Amino acid sequence: MVKPIRLGGIGTGLGILTLGGLTAAGAWGHVLPPPGVWNTPWEESVPVLNCPPSRIVSGTLATDEILLALLPPQRLAALTYLADDPTVSNVAAEARAVPGRLKQVEAERVLALEPDLLLVARYTRREIIVQLEGAGVPVLRMPSYDTLSDIRRNICFLGSAVGVEAKSEVLIAEMDQTLAHIRTLTRGELRPRVLYYGPSGFTAGKGTIFSELLEVAGGRNAVEKVGVTGYVHLPLETALALDPEVILLSGYRGTRRAEEIKPSQELADDPAWKNVAAVRNSRVYTIPGNHLSCISHHVVKAAEDIARVLHPDRFPEDGS
Repeated sequence: MVKPIRLGGIGTGLGILTLGGLTAAGAWGHVLPPPGVWNTPWEESVPVLNCPPSRIVSGTLATDEILLALLPPQRLAALTYLADDPTVSNVAAEARAVPGRLKQVEAERVLALEPDLLLVARYTRREIIVQLEGAGVPVLRMPSYDTLSDIRRNICFLGSAVGVEAKSEVLIAEMDQTLAHIRTLTRGELRPRVLYYGPSGFTAGKGTIFSELLEVAGGRNAVEKVGVTGYVHLPLETALALDPEVILLSGYRGTRRAEEIKPSQELADDPAWKNVAAVRNSRVYTIPGNHLSCISHHVVKAAEDIARVLHPDRFPEDGS
């Protein structure tokens, strides 16, 4: 039996977006109901900002990546320490222009940075947020990142909150244009059955960003055949029985130094997998971890990575 679990960390399902139909126009200079933590809504409201913030502290990797696309680094007081790690970050080079770093959201450290806006995740400890708000720090809690629609809404939400709504709309349009281009390139191709097999046997089923990216890239999610929804632990016997035609692994799972798509021997060397179609046909690949775990606009890189693996003939070597 496949049992769903709730995962923490980067790039996993973190709950349901509760902004509903709110658009970017609503967040700037108005009070909006913030998203809930799991199923427990907050009573507090998003702070009203009288002017665009100029000392923003980012408490999540996703907001690191989005902010660096929307704002000059001079407006950012600190990013997360993860921004510097190229195995998970898509902005390691750009992040060098921002001096401050935050390992975790702690009241003392945040106050020392003197922010005029702090961005946190839904799972950030409530008592710390209450303490910081009591000290006068405006805190904006970001919604979930379960789907591509969530990413679009969050870019829109964040762009409005920092006063660059038009730029956030351009960023979303560029993301959608890239996804549409990938979909066009793979249209009409046979859609192989693909299994994502992550750390300790975790996989991604229906309702996940991975499943959406796989559809864009011209593949079928093998685990949907057995009713997998969300992020779950997939028993080995179930994975083997699915007999996927392609298996994708995360670069962060192995050496943590993967910087390009590459064939993987990880499962090929395991006798348990020797009869699986993907192993027999040498179609087991490692995808860069910073792409596969991404929950910002950089997620399009994972879509292209997957499409190149599934349909290499549609992607010339020059990358055009």
